[in-house]
Parts: sequence; C-alpha cells; structure tokens
Amino acid sequence: MCRRLKANPVTADIPVVMVTALSDVSDRLRGLDAGADDFLTKPVNDTALFARVRSLVRLKRMMDELRLREEVCGRFSPTETSDGLTTDPSAARILLIEDQGVAAARIIDTLNSVASSIVRASSCAEAQNLLDDSVELVIASLSVLDGDPLRLVAQWRATEVWRQLPILLVADDSELPRLAKGLDLGANDYLVRPIDRNELLARVRTQIRRKRLAEQLRANYRRSLSLALTDDLTGLYNRRYVLPI
Repeated sequence: MCRRLKANPVTADIPVVMVTALSDVSDRLRGLDAGADDFLTKPVNDTALFARVRSLVRLKRMMDELRLREEVCGRFSPTETSDGLTTDPSAARILLIEDQGVAAARIIDTLNSVASSIVRASSCAEAQNLLDDSVELVIASLSVLDGDPLRLVAQWRATEVWRQLPILLVADDSELPRLAKGLDLGANDYLVRPIDRNELLARVRTQIRRKRLAEQLRANYRRSLSLALTDDLTGLYNRRYVLPI
C-alpha cells in the first residue's frame, strides 16, 4: 500500500508513518524503502509520535504550496511538470556536527557513497562558520558538549537562507524529549543510537531527495512566473503584468 501511495503523483506527498510490533532493523528498512516517512515500534512514545506528526504535516503543507504555485503558473506558461521531475540523492555536500571522533568516522564512512564531501564540525560555533550555500544536509549530534545543537536549529529556521535546509538529529534513546523539541523547532528527521548504517543511508537519501525536489519545484515556479509575465521575444513585461488579478 505504501509503495502504491508514493508511486501515485496525487498521493505521493501524503506522509506515511508505519506503527508496528515488528522491531527488527530489517523491517524498519523495508518500511523506509517502501516510502514510509517513519517506522515506529510499539509501544510508541507519545511525545516522539506527536512531534513527528507535526513535523510531517509542516512538510506536507510546504510541498502542497509549492505544487499549487507551479500549477497556477503553468496555466499561463507551459513548463516541466513536477510529475516529470527526477531527483538523484547522490553527490551531496553534508555538514556533520559531532565531537566524538569514532562516531564521526563511522558516519562519514557510511555516507561516502552518497556524499561528494562531508565537512565535520566538532562544535556548534564551528558548524556555524562552516555552513554555506553548498551544504544540502546537516547531521547534528545532540551529545555535542560545546554548544547546543537545538539552538542552532532554532537560529537556522529563523533565517530565510537556511529555513529549508534539511537537518537530521542524532541522539541516545534517553534524549527523546530533546529530539521531540528538535522536531518542533524545525528539524526534519532523527536517528537514535546505536545507528544502523543502512537506516542512516535511507534517511539521508530521503532528505536529500526531498530538498532537491523542493528546489526544482521552486525553480519551475520562478521560471513559469517569468515566462508568464514577460514577452519571449523582447524580454519586456506583457499585458498579464498590468492586468488586475
């Protein structure tokens, strides 16, 4: 069912959270590979569940708005539709915030297959200095001692430039309340230690794919808006620019 939902353009953006008694990592991976946004094992932590639902609803509303903009502008100027967009999650630049050398090395080794480069910061201040426009994903450990990663999340979500930057949090099982707070502040996803390599890859690919799809939708919207309001031959504004809406 999940695969059918994600394969249908009409229902592809509907968030899917699987809740099951199955607890094996292989079951979780099958759910994520099928397109599920999360895979929760019973008994479900209410705090984590509600925070996850709120985060997914925000994402759904953003994607709906982008697709609506594209559809409206497409009526005035034909352009590539979102159904034909493809997103390859490879060759991404990732910023990793982790002060533990061994843990950072394991994550970097796992992500080499999807990353063109991985920049590591051992403190929040260093992460702030290393962040630039080329970064497509931030992975932040909540165990970092020098600074508060949740404060970084709040700062980046309050800044227009970084508002849509995907953020993946990593924490221990005892830090679920902080993870829930991170999702409410705007983080996109999280992983609980011990980290399974395949699950890390699956969640990273999902975040990169979503970011690139959203960027393509915004680019389509800007291009459609420009073509709808300007004359192709002269580059001047056409009559639609002055007509009342």
